[in-house]
Amino acid sequence: MFAEQVRALPDGLYKVTMTESQPGAYTATRYRYYFGVILPAILEACAERFFIIDPATAEQRTVRNTADLHECLKVMYNPVTVITPRGAYTTGGTTTNLADREFIGEYLELIYSDFSQPPYNVEFKDRAEWRAEIKAKKAKI
Repeated sequence: MFAEQVRALPDGLYKVTMTESQPGAYTATRYRYYFGVILPAILEACAERFFIIDPATAEQRTVRNTADLHECLKVMYNPVTVITPRGAYTTGGTTTNLADREFIGEYLELIYSDFSQPPYNVEFKDRAEWRAEIKAKKAKI
């Protein structure tokens, strides 16, 4: 099938890059819903409850964007402890190391569960509804 697709290409020069994929590895598409729906909903509803402290200045500020919020949620829902000669520190683990099943089925489910209840009461757009909106937008183009 792949060979047929290559043979069907018009004459010309092409650059093809192939990388090995590991079973269970994450797909970048899972982040579209997370960064496009989940994080903005939380940011809009309760960003003022999350703070970041600059260790150099001790200045405290609320989260400003989805990247800041993602860092906070990683500490809450995917914590890792790093041990160094200077001590042990807890930080947020990378979510890209989580398989899609772990990211969607565990990490996101915890976030849905916690943030859809008091004290946050965030209303999330359903994934199926979001997909339908994306398809409708693509159809218009």
